[in-house]
Amino acid sequence: MRTLPLGIVIVTTFWNNLPIGMTVNTFNSVSLNPPLILFLADVTKGNEKPYEESGMFVVNFIDDVEIARIFSSEDVHQRFSKVKYILGNCGPILSKAYAYIEAKVKDIVSEGDHKIIVGEVKKINVTNYSASLIYYDKMFWRLQELFSAKSSFRDHE
Repeated sequence: MRTLPLGIVIVTTFWNNLPIGMTVNTFNSVSLNPPLILFLADVTKGNEKPYEESGMFVVNFIDDVEIARIFSSEDVHQRFSKVKYILGNCGPILSKAYAYIEAKVKDIVSEGDHKIIVGEVKKINVTNYSASLIYYDKMFWRLQELFSAKSSFRDHE
């Protein structure tokens, strides 16, 4: 699976009056009518609880590798002390997000050690277009960087 490029987003919510968020590589669209999206949360880490209990979330689209690292490896309660955000209707919206989706939890399905969290889209906002951040070969990449690196590699094969 490490050779399959995966899109990276930061999924956020408010839980117990605190901002909560995590780096996610399992975000996907489900349906256009009604507009539905999903992501997976690891139950062995308790990642699903904030989203289940709050009933809402924000998908933040980023192109900043450092933000992806902060939300994937730092102490969960320190993550928001390292980034700027505003309060959205469904959770924190990261100031560096180039787009975001606000959603209400519609369904949660348990499968193995993860829960599939399905959300009904309430708002989409694109502030500017940017190259997506992806996870590939155990590293975060900006999409154009990966293409450049792989092109250089192919040129030397």
